[in-house]
Amino acid sequence: MSILTKAWLYITRKSFKSFVIFLILVTMSSLILSTISIKKSTDALSKETFQNITSSFSMEINRKTNPGTARGAGNLIGEDIEKIKNLPGVKKYIKRMNVSADLVDLEPLKLANHQQEEKNNKQRQLFSKTVIVSGTNDSSLDDRFSAETLKLQEGRHLKDDDKNSVLIHEGFAKKNKVKVGDKIKLKGNPNDADNEKKSDKEVEVTVVGIFGGQNKGVTSSHMELYDNIFIADTQTTKTLYNYEDGKEIYQDATFLVDGKDKVDSVINDAKKLPINWKQYMLVKSNQNFPALQQSLDTIYSLTNGVFIATIVFSIVILSLILFLWINSRRKEIGVSLAIGMTKASIIGQFILEVLLISIPSFIASYFVGSAISQTIGNQILQQSIKSVSKSISSQANGVNLGANAEVEGANKIITALDVSVGLGNMLTVVVVGILIIIVAVGIASSRLAYRKPKDLLSDIN
Repeated sequence: MSILTKAWLYITRKSFKSFVIFLILVTMSSLILSTISIKKSTDALSKETFQNITSSFSMEINRKTNPGTARGAGNLIGEDIEKIKNLPGVKKYIKRMNVSADLVDLEPLKLANHQQEEKNNKQRQLFSKTVIVSGTNDSSLDDRFSAETLKLQEGRHLKDDDKNSVLIHEGFAKKNKVKVGDKIKLKGNPNDADNEKKSDKEVEVTVVGIFGGQNKGVTSSHMELYDNIFIADTQTTKTLYNYEDGKEIYQDATFLVDGKDKVDSVINDAKKLPINWKQYMLVKSNQNFPALQQSLDTIYSLTNGVFIATIVFSIVILSLILFLWINSRRKEIGVSLAIGMTKASIIGQFILEVLLISIPSFIASYFVGSAISQTIGNQILQQSIKSVSKSISSQANGVNLGANAEVEGANKIITALDVSVGLGNMLTVVVVGILIIIVAVGIASSRLAYRKPKDLLSDIN
């Protein structure tokens, strides 16, 4: 009689014991499948979220040595940005220039307590019609859109060759009954400390897109409202502040590299350029989204914890059950050894028995895992949100960091995780499951493996 036949006869004869092992294997395989699926889904989410972020770096002012503009904004020189842009390996770049401008014919959205706001600070009356105009050469690469703090709802993004074009917020568009294709008049606010020439130049811009996004932090001024953010081409912002060509300054710049592995190399090349690096610093762009990275790391950590715990628990429980199973078969083992069957063959039969039970277990685990993976993923996600939110709150130490899009982008975390179970993940489950079975059988049979047939038979009353 072959080992396969013996194994099959035993598991069918001992149906209750086989069923217990079946349930253990289903639970084990389902949890392993769920954790693998969660990791795969997290990988996909991470790749999608950081597809530009991980392959880029930003040029910013070094605030230890460079205080920036009069109101503390960035003061990058355009020609320095151009030097880095032309480096081999840099495929795209984005530069930003923030200015203050007054609406000529329209009205910005006000805070709910705007009357009290203006009463408390008369200076703010000088900025009662002011909005923030953020000039950029490619709005699709803007960190605020990459982090999905802002989302394009209608129209298109700004391109490098755009002139007198602007993106506006849906809230502003609704209040002022403005749509894509309409024109808006803006003029420089001479009261802005950064407006060194006290320019009040007027520019008529065309609305090419409308975006959405809501403030999550506390706002102290209407200019902090996303509703009052205008994203324009750099020619528009240069005109508003009457900058001469080559004399304009930028808030910051971001450079996209061919691959994330080349970022360090390009940064090293950039640092060799004739640029005053005491004034500036280069930062990998993923460092500008610490909460997002921490959120992903926490999900991975929790998932790995569940994965390892499942394997350890499965080995312990399965070993215990199999030990009791094997221990009750001392007579069978003793007889088999007495008639010349090797210990390796006997242990091989035990492994084969469990493997036969595992076949329907693996099949059942696919359906069970598919049903529970999203639930487990949601639980892990909620633990991640609590952990990261607590960390952000602790770092803030009760201080309001502001409600601008940059700050909220830095505090962005993963709040949704779509877990899908693929058949490809089952191969990993099967391999891991077989290894667990082999280890468990080895542990369970170790006590009896070295004993002689007469010793095994003498134990039986």
